[in-house]
Amino acid sequence: TVVATACPPPPSNDDCVNATQLPLNLILDCPANSLPGSTITATQDAGDPGCESASGTYQDVWYTFNSGSNTSVTINFDPGTMTSWAVVVNLGCGGGEVYCAADNNTPAVLAVDPNTDYVVRIYSNTEFGVGGDFAICATADFPTSIQPLSTEGWQVSPNPSDGGLTLKNTSAGGQVRITLLDMVGRT
Repeated sequence: TVVATACPPPPSNDDCVNATQLPLNLILDCPANSLPGSTITATQDAGDPGCESASGTYQDVWYTFNSGSNTSVTINFDPGTMTSWAVVVNLGCGGGEVYCAADNNTPAVLAVDPNTDYVVRIYSNTEFGVGGDFAICATADFPTSIQPLSTEGWQVSPNPSDGGLTLKNTSAGGQVRITLLDMVGRT
């Protein structure tokens, strides 16, 4: 008797258009806030990256992040059980490659444009290795205080704040629109 077993499906972030959101963390929050991932059942979604010298078949998965107000983002990657792996960062799906490193355990420090979407491709080159489980975490330097207001007559206190603050306008009255952002740029 032959028993057929179903192959496990590929991960949900197996292609770029279904990339998993990679949150930006404070530096001290990695590796504790790392996302687990796996390329074991992944399929190939893109061609040869710039840092791979040999053409191969790649088991790749995808992540996405927006740089927010940051000009630098660091990708921390722990390859776990993966062999012959790489981290590639592009400007969106199909966009230009901005970073590529194969078999490198050094965090990727990226110069990024503010408020720009990036995708991160994690892959195993099956010509030289096998897929595996890994962990990924992204960090950025967030401001620790409220940015100074450019409009005269406004006062914010205390600055920095641990939650409560006072906004005061000492100039002439009128309608205003106020938008408050937290340390990660969320409204």
